[in-house]
Formats: sequence, C-alpha cells, structure tokens
Amino acid sequence: MSSSSNVPEAHEIVTLGALAQVPAFVNEEEDATTTSDFGVLQGAVDLLGAAAGEIVARATSSDLFQGLSSTRPEPTVIEQVVGRAQDISNNFPPVWYVNFPADRDMTESMRESLRQHSQAILDFKCWSSLKWWSNVFQLVPTNDHPLNKLIQSGLFVQIAMMDLPQTPWLRSIREPVQSGQSITCPFSDLHANIINMAMNAFHQLDDLSRNALEPVLKGIVTSASSATVDHKDLKMVLAEKYEYKRETDSIVSSIRMITFAIGESFYDVQDGKNSRSRWVSCEVGFVQYDAEFDLEGWKNHAVTLNAETKRATEDFINARTINIPGDQGDLIERQRRFIMNADIEIPLD
Repeated sequence: MSSSSNVPEAHEIVTLGALAQVPAFVNEEEDATTTSDFGVLQGAVDLLGAAAGEIVARATSSDLFQGLSSTRPEPTVIEQVVGRAQDISNNFPPVWYVNFPADRDMTESMRESLRQHSQAILDFKCWSSLKWWSNVFQLVPTNDHPLNKLIQSGLFVQIAMMDLPQTPWLRSIREPVQSGQSITCPFSDLHANIINMAMNAFHQLDDLSRNALEPVLKGIVTSASSATVDHKDLKMVLAEKYEYKRETDSIVSSIRMITFAIGESFYDVQDGKNSRSRWVSCEVGFVQYDAEFDLEGWKNHAVTLNAETKRATEDFINARTINIPGDQGDLIERQRRFIMNADIEIPLD
C-alpha cells in the first residue's frame, strides 16, 4: 500500500484482476503454500534431464531436435539449441536474470572467492539453460510459426521450474511456495510494489536497485501481448546474491526463482493508466523458490564438462542479465545496454 496520506475514494481506483498468477499446471496443495509436485510433465523432464548430459556432450547429430537443423547450415547440436533459444527470446523471452551486488566490506582473499562464486554460478546457469532448452526442443518439434516459439518459450519456464529444485548443487531453503498478494497503490508506485513483493526477504532494496530492476518489468510488459493471453504466456526471473559472512570470513551465494503466468488483467494496465484514475487495485501471484548454491559440489561436476557445454549460452545469458549497480552512473549505463538488447516484437499471425 502506498505511503500517501491521501486515501482515494472507491471510484478513483481502477480495479483489475490478476496481473500475474501461479501457472495453471502447478498442482495446488490443500493449504496452498507448497508446491512439491509439479504434475504431468515431471516424468518426461526427469528422463530428458538424465539424458541431457549425453545429448549435449555428443553434439554431432543434426537430427536430434526435429526442425532445428533447418534453421542454420550444418551446426552442431549445441549451436542449434543456442541459436533457436536466441530466436525465441527475441520475440517471446521466457527468462530474465538479476545479479545483486556483493557486500563491499570484505577481505582481499574473499574478493577472489567472490570471483569464483560468480563464475561458477554463471557456468551453472549456462549449463542449466542449455539442458532446459534441449529438453524443450525434444518435447516440441520446431517450426517458424510464432505460436510454436511461444509454446517453446512457455515450456522452458515449466521445465526450469520443475528441474531447479531438484538440482544437487542447490541447498533448498524451502520447497517452492505459491505467493499471492493484493496491491492497491498509485499507478506510479505499482512497479515498485511488485518488485518489493518479488524480492521480499531476499535482498534489501533501495531506490537505486528498484530503478535498476525497472528494465526487467518493462521487458515483461513489452514481450506480453493480448494475442498471447490464451496460450499460457509464462515468465521467469532468476536472481542471485552474494553475502559476506564476517564471522566465518566466507561467502554464501543464493538464488531466487520467480515464475508466473501473465494474467488477463495484465493487458488492462495501460488502459487504466490512460484513465483519469490515479490508483490501481490488482492481484499478483507467482511461485517462489529459494536456495543456496553449493560451490564445491558444482566444482566436482564442472570438471566433467567441456568448455563449450559450460559456456555455450554465456553471451545469451549475459544479454538478458541485469547487474544491480553500485552507483547512479553505473545504473544508467547498465539500463542502456539492457534496453538495447531487448528490442522485441510480438507477431502471432
């Protein structure tokens, strides 16, 4: 709720439904708090996940993923996967990455440890992204129709949402949880309220970090279209942070995954902003998962991977990453770069 002392009259509030909601495929528990069973796709994801290492390691066959081989001349499997993922994300981006800055007050030795943590998580995200996209393209054959891209984009979110909590290099802080909240505030405060809700108890936000996250919300707004409302337009935000523990002179790295479906009322926000009303009331829901990253466990696995497998999607991920800055000048430059990388257009016909 806004801190404004001017409480609006009922007729001054634009009342909307759900801007974002828990994805429909999630099986709701009786107490509506935990999401431990994600349903029908889980078996397929388990099988494909088990085979993913072998699939990307071979990287020689041009017919593993039906339809992909026609998009580029004789690429490796990894190049096919990365190229198609980029094509999809240009129009229907499924994921945004957010990196919160580490504490500046740390020893020199910890700065080197921080570098190792940051690189390890980037490698982990690259490897996971490659695995998830590989699963998508095995489950849904590829063609050039925009609806095919939208379906594959949504399936990426479903697979990531189911697979991440089972990853052995993440120590779950708790099971994935469904979260929902009513928001009533001035239109000008809506984005800040949504950001505060999504990052609650994960990272302390100030105006600088909220402003830095604005391109993520704008990217979601730009990529959503009323033409996609009937097609399960799913989105994911994957945030990471690094905390320096002075008492142990160590770094703890953590992630938060937020997944949601675009709600029908999402498309009504702009109409509301154009009305005379200055307040909005809406619902926001999503699935949230928090975990700590096991650096040593990941290192033991990473030695079995070649550089191409670990880094194949690095440029792709970096282009979709917001690094929360430490000062205002850095913020402006990062926003400029992110917006330049998010020039998207949504045709479905």
